[in-house]
Amino acid sequence: MNMALDRSGIDLQPSSPAAPLNGFCAPLAVVVSVAAAGAVFFAFFGAGRSLWLDEAYSANIARLGWTDILSALKADTHPPLYYLLLAGWTRLFGESEIALRSMSALFYFLTIPTLYAIVRTAGGCRDAALLAAFLFLVGKPAIAHAQNARMYSLLCLITALTYLAYMRAYWDRRAQRLHEAAFVLAASCGMFVHFWFVFALAGIAIAHAVMRCPPHPFRPIFSLSLAMLPFGFLWMPILLRHQMQHPLVSLAPPNVWVLAETLADYYGKGLIGGLVLAAAAAAVCGRHILYVFKKETPVAAMATAAKQKACGPLLIFFFAAFLFSLLLPFLVSLIKPIYRVGSYTIIGLPPLAAALGVLLACHGARRLVYLFCAALLAGSIILFARRRIEEKHCSDRSTAQYLAVHVQPGDTIIFTSLSRPAIEYYFRRFPPREGIAKISFPKELEDHPGWRNPRLQMANHAALAAEADNVVQSLAATPRKNQRVWLLYGVDTGVASMLKDRLDATFRLEKKLDLQDTEETFYTCVLVYRK
Repeated sequence: MNMALDRSGIDLQPSSPAAPLNGFCAPLAVVVSVAAAGAVFFAFFGAGRSLWLDEAYSANIARLGWTDILSALKADTHPPLYYLLLAGWTRLFGESEIALRSMSALFYFLTIPTLYAIVRTAGGCRDAALLAAFLFLVGKPAIAHAQNARMYSLLCLITALTYLAYMRAYWDRRAQRLHEAAFVLAASCGMFVHFWFVFALAGIAIAHAVMRCPPHPFRPIFSLSLAMLPFGFLWMPILLRHQMQHPLVSLAPPNVWVLAETLADYYGKGLIGGLVLAAAAAAVCGRHILYVFKKETPVAAMATAAKQKACGPLLIFFFAAFLFSLLLPFLVSLIKPIYRVGSYTIIGLPPLAAALGVLLACHGARRLVYLFCAALLAGSIILFARRRIEEKHCSDRSTAQYLAVHVQPGDTIIFTSLSRPAIEYYFRRFPPREGIAKISFPKELEDHPGWRNPRLQMANHAALAAEADNVVQSLAATPRKNQRVWLLYGVDTGVASMLKDRLDATFRLEKKLDLQDTEETFYTCVLVYRK
């Protein structure tokens, strides 16, 4: 049995493995079993829908050769580990929407038992570990990114594995050098997934300092410094060079309310997320209210006090790690905006789920906790299913299918904003006729098709106008009389209108194809011009 100690040397494990602290285990096992079926539902229901820009960009990068992947990512801000894993995955399972997203689903599944192991290794009872796994399973960012062909599900898994390795190395009496090496390895790998992972490591380091963990209070700090060396030598120069060349960003500096928005986003959005957290607080407060009307025996009161004392160090550590892993990037964003709710902030979900699991197991009223878990699971399933069912079908996939059928040899397709990656992905599935020209406007987007900076583009107004003139002049000089130009238009219109205005003056607008749903596309219509 693991023997985790609090800072006073008190055994945090229950005295008997067969006697859970709160009597939750059997009912909670049923809840978690039902939730496991819900996890499969979250991962695969609607997973065949059209890819959006970032997912298509992931697919386009992953299909390159191994060295070409590294070369392409030098124009991006993301480290390469996820793309290298996705490249191997797609070579085994193909490039369909479900195949691309299933790797993220696998990471989601693996994180669930990891949360259980984190709490158990830290000294939490089975009740707390089951609740932590459950609260991760139904977390909104975890569900969203289980069906997202991006690195965020992997980021969450490696964050959880880093917490687990930390617990085994520094909280477990039986810790060995191998556990510390695993901690260094997990932390090092995380740095090659996403740059926000450094804030997860900072949260662990600060929480460790808050706990004043003997006998080596500075040993994890040394391990983390060692873990960051590979990233510092191999990828940090590329990241810094990219930031120097592209100093402007599309993110706005956050205000203090973004922290409340982040907290609510973990289990809903806005009011819904706030109500979920309020319900969790009610489950905790309800127990203490009930105690006013129901007297405990002296033995039961002593057991409750001992249990709550044992949970104290776990609560302090996990809440401190959660708080500082979000507070630090918030402070950085006041100078250099990098804060993005829902994707980057997924690093806070593992410590939050662990903290809430321990809190509910140690302080929650049993029946209220059952009710809370059942309501949260049912609500998550209903809201998720409703969103998937109500999604409209106009997408990059349908646009690519239409273009593949109607664009003729000699025609030209012009992509504005970030409309090209997803269409190019679907052109591999639905190839258009040969002899079709493709142009990105501005041309610089060919170098970094996954991101753009309209403010920086507009700052080079004269160069942009000259590029638009050259494009239209080259199209007008084409000898083919019935040539058509297909312009994907409607986003970043300040930039794209420079080209559109010149096309309006030179060509005849034949038709305009309006899209019904443009939530995840980077154009709102397709304009068809003819000479």
